[in-house]
Amino acid sequence: MKIIFLILIILITPFSLSWAQTVQGNSLYDYQTILTDQDGKQMDFNVFQGHPVVVSMFYASCDYSCPLFIDVLKKMDSKLDSKIRDKIRILLISFDPAHDTSVVLYKLAKQHHLDLSRWKLVFPSKNHVRDLAALLNYTYRPLPDGGFNHTSAITLLDERGVILHSEEGLQNAANSIVEILKKQNFPFMKGTL
Repeated sequence: MKIIFLILIILITPFSLSWAQTVQGNSLYDYQTILTDQDGKQMDFNVFQGHPVVVSMFYASCDYSCPLFIDVLKKMDSKLDSKIRDKIRILLISFDPAHDTSVVLYKLAKQHHLDLSRWKLVFPSKNHVRDLAALLNYTYRPLPDGGFNHTSAITLLDERGVILHSEEGLQNAANSIVEILKKQNFPFMKGTL
């Protein structure tokens, strides 16, 4: 049984890695998938095209790192100049679509007082979760208790969906994103810094 499992891992991993390598330097928006947000609205992955996007993955029933992660993102957001902050979008993608329904995501957004004009909490179909995780260099694995062991990576996309920066860790990654946004020469930032 262990041999079959190892063979499956070996067969699946190159597919995910090859997909991630094909879009490296290209727009992640080339990957076609439908996301459902906290309001039950369906949208394409490129929902925030035209804006720089901070994107990461999470699951709503996480008791420790995900709530802390959302708070770190809120603090990161508050450190930005208002003209920059108004243009930035934040996309949090659940890797637990079996449990993270629109109702669950809406409650989580309200609990954290998220500005839903700029933030979206979404879930993909279960068939697309692994591909999205590979695209974002995010890893997770289910645990027997129903929870997940996962990384806390943050990715910054430019307005076309091209990765500008990706980093693991909560506070360091958020600080890096703030510095990059301050230095990045987005067309809308001319004269704002």
